[in-house]
Amino acid sequence: MQGVLENLRNMIYEQDKIRNMTVIAHVDHGKTTLTDLLIAKSGMLSDSKAGTALKTDTLKEEQERGISIKATSISLYHETYEEEKKEEEVVLVPKPHIIHLIDSPGHIEFSSEVTASLRVTDGALVVVDYIEGVCTQTEMVLRQALSEKVKPVLLINKMDKGIKSEHDVDRFYDQCTKIINEVNYIISEFIDEEEYKIDPALGNVAYGSGYFGWAFTIPDMVKRYGKGASSKALTLKETKSYHKFVVSSLIKLTNSITEENYDATKKMLAKINIEIKEKCWEEEHSSDLLKIILKKWLNAADCILNMCVEHLPSPVEAQKIRIATIFRGKRTEEQKESEGDLEEEKEGEGSSEETKGNVDDDYVIESMEKCDPNGPTMIFISKLFPLDQGLVAFGRIFSGTVKVGDKVKVFNGEDPKPQIKTIKKVGICMGKDVESVGGMPCGNTIVLGGVDQALRKEGTIMSEDTTANTFKSMKFSVSPVVEVAVRCVKPTDQPKLVAGLKKLSQTESMVKIETKESGETVVAGSGDLHVEICLKSLKEYAKCEIIASEPTVSYRETVVGECESVLAKSSNKLNRLWVSCEPIGEELCKEIEENELLKCKKDEIQKILKDKFEFDQNEYRKLWSFGVGDAEANCVSDKTVGAQHMKDIKGNVLSGFNGVILNGPLTGEKIRGVRFNITDTKVHSDPVHRGGSQVVPMTGKVFKGALLSAQPRLQEPMFLCTVKTQEALRGDVYTALGNRRGKIVSDEYSNESTIVVQAHLPVAESFGFAEYLRDETSGRAFPEFSFSHWETMASDPLEEGSMANEIVKAIRKRKNLPEEVPVVDKFIDRL
Repeated sequence: MQGVLENLRNMIYEQDKIRNMTVIAHVDHGKTTLTDLLIAKSGMLSDSKAGTALKTDTLKEEQERGISIKATSISLYHETYEEEKKEEEVVLVPKPHIIHLIDSPGHIEFSSEVTASLRVTDGALVVVDYIEGVCTQTEMVLRQALSEKVKPVLLINKMDKGIKSEHDVDRFYDQCTKIINEVNYIISEFIDEEEYKIDPALGNVAYGSGYFGWAFTIPDMVKRYGKGASSKALTLKETKSYHKFVVSSLIKLTNSITEENYDATKKMLAKINIEIKEKCWEEEHSSDLLKIILKKWLNAADCILNMCVEHLPSPVEAQKIRIATIFRGKRTEEQKESEGDLEEEKEGEGSSEETKGNVDDDYVIESMEKCDPNGPTMIFISKLFPLDQGLVAFGRIFSGTVKVGDKVKVFNGEDPKPQIKTIKKVGICMGKDVESVGGMPCGNTIVLGGVDQALRKEGTIMSEDTTANTFKSMKFSVSPVVEVAVRCVKPTDQPKLVAGLKKLSQTESMVKIETKESGETVVAGSGDLHVEICLKSLKEYAKCEIIASEPTVSYRETVVGECESVLAKSSNKLNRLWVSCEPIGEELCKEIEENELLKCKKDEIQKILKDKFEFDQNEYRKLWSFGVGDAEANCVSDKTVGAQHMKDIKGNVLSGFNGVILNGPLTGEKIRGVRFNITDTKVHSDPVHRGGSQVVPMTGKVFKGALLSAQPRLQEPMFLCTVKTQEALRGDVYTALGNRRGKIVSDEYSNESTIVVQAHLPVAESFGFAEYLRDETSGRAFPEFSFSHWETMASDPLEEGSMANEIVKAIRKRKNLPEEVPVVDKFIDRL
């Protein structure tokens, strides 16, 4: 083990020999079993434990449930061999590499861990179950990888299941081809470059079985059995021929060993030039003998690691492509070009500070793209995790070299104000352990100590003397829509709970923690399983007894109509505000929430609003602000003509606006998709009489009154529910979904007897649905959930007895608000 660690410490300085990769897959497609094999090959796990130790499942919860919950990183030392001619003789020369590998969760509710992993890696090993094929989560995580410019290679895993099911060689080939085509279709939606295409002849797809420890690529087989042929010139027919040859041999070997026809087995081994020790034939179980033989013939670890080294990029290659995607800064030339496009529209306006390129961005971008260890230190932190009673940061160093004792700037998320911290630990992640190194050059994943107090979840670290933009925040494919209220059993333990909540917030990328106006503290996660895991972590962090409510769902308040201007007066009756409101539309909501419109430069926002949503220049200028936080998909505009003192009250009006959109009038939930228009004002000329204590409450009242006047509605979060089952159970699945207000969106065949049904299911109806569906189908159907969208409920929350009205009352009761639904007259005044 010490020898391996010493090799790793030496390799971190050779950027062209580094590979950073994440293993991604649908749940139960065999990622962690496969990762064990790769770790064993590197010398950090015995062969006998590989496949069962699940070394990257470091949490007790992971081992008990049999699923990965946290992404776990481990660095591997691997040698490939190249032919070199020495003194008239061709010899195999070892070429050492370091592979920073991250095993990521396959369960949809923990996909934020996948996002954090992909940001710090350059390649992805996509693992697909041979029988199940490309599933919902496969597609989702592959899309995430491609959006981050992470290059994929493919492993079609669990092919032993096809042998067990007596598939013939043609069926094997057809099924593998179908999987490859589906993966390539997803790739083609994001990237045109041929180098990303999965092609058996190129060798960037492997076929194998993690359980039995075998895998192969077509070029491997050509090299071994092709008698001098080159895989680069293979025709489709030749590729198919090699595939059939290997699969046919696998089927024959498996059958002869299972039937204990060892004479036939030995003859086949002789044909493929494989020898095993005589004592191996004495294995008690035929499956153990099969593992020995197949690992000897088609060693999975060698095949997969060699494929990753050959087809995944080094940091030097990858960072030239990825930096433009993940870094907020632009080169000066690009900045000038983007500003020039809008010059005519500015009509002489001075350029905002926000539109100017940062002074060091050119130098920093060049250094990162070159992966220059002598450049300024630039590190992206993707997550924090517990170590030795504290927290350490995990990320990727893109430029420069960082050492213990260095003073650095630490930016929390995209916060423009950094904190200066001293690096206290630099290390390599080795599963649940961290191996310290004196310094770490760029191109490697990295563990840092001493910076956790300046970070909540993610952030940028740069040299103390560097002035540059930060990295872009990560985009997650799930949303925290399931929540529980938490409190400690003993009131005296409140400080412990607060400390535990802070630690939970830092270590969980997707968890949201907030204190409602009612005083309750709410923990929100992406699903009930994620929330359950968060609560267990919270109890460990807080070290006190905690009580949690039953899971509930967060809703949003919106409008489906427009209202005429309504009026509210300040408490001193000396100020008046008239406001109307209307929907902004789902497309603009998505542009804000999914495409992160508000993180663009001001000129870019103006261009997008003009091109996509027909905002003219005058309308854009009147736009005071969009929303904040999880209520950012709202806006407020000044549509007054000739009104006095608007600049004087703007700050207080926006304070009132932000307060309302975070706590809507119906339920105290956030508002989504609403535009408030200030149509007229009457403001007192004396500042004493138009201060915040007068304007903020007046703004809150009039905005709430406007919303309640414009046909208010609730929006509920929807899951995309995917059910894979037998065709005969289609009716039972439809009935079960219908009973929970599910709406079928697709129904397709996966193979001859298996169907995949997809439906939109309200998150509120998903609690206990898995057990309900299992009961209805005698355990032969299981649902998978991923967040889909917010859906506006048809029923009127103001109509007594409607579904929305009942939900509003239930939420108000839970939050200790008056049960009576508020009416418009409570918030508006008359002239």
